[in-house]
Amino acid sequence: MKKGFTLVELLAVIVIIGLLMTLAIPAVLKVSSNVKQKSYETKIKLITDTAVTYGETSFKSRLVELNNNLKSMNNESLISQGQQTWISFDNDKIKIATISGSDVYPAIKLKVDDLAQNKQLSYDSTDNCSKKNTNGAIDSTRCSKYFNNIITNPVNDNIINNCNVYIYYKNNRVYARYDKDTCDDTKTSNDIGHEYRNELA
Repeated sequence: MKKGFTLVELLAVIVIIGLLMTLAIPAVLKVSSNVKQKSYETKIKLITDTAVTYGETSFKSRLVELNNNLKSMNNESLISQGQQTWISFDNDKIKIATISGSDVYPAIKLKVDDLAQNKQLSYDSTDNCSKKNTNGAIDSTRCSKYFNNIITNPVNDNIINNCNVYIYYKNNRVYARYDKDTCDDTKTSNDIGHEYRNELA
């Protein structure tokens, strides 16, 4: 009666397991990445929907007023005020405007954190410093910045509190746009939303 496995059989099993892992791990990582990306897109939609509702209730009259002023201004006065007051759309991306023809709309610029502070949006994490500070060694100011009252990008856990949301008025409706390009650009400075939650971990 045969007892145990031969070295060749063990090596064959290890090779088969290795091949299966080589095939399976990338697929699992891809699924995980897709889930995180979908979660981020859902969060962006929540932010923009919330901003539209907030804009309708808090800023619509101001946006309508700005829009009426826009119609009555000539190009010269628009150019002098453009960078302060308006946004333009270029290939479906928002930019603070110098004027580009008729593609200009009145807008209000907010931070994601403004929506949360006004109780329009919920924080992902509100009071983690008490958990992090069990040994008394964590700086409370830095802990508050990274762990209290934060909203995060689920793809990479970056904090997005300081990312911009534009509430704008177009064709008699209020719209909102989350400035994803700027917020996701890792070359920008940390105050645009690239603080890491694991800073104090």
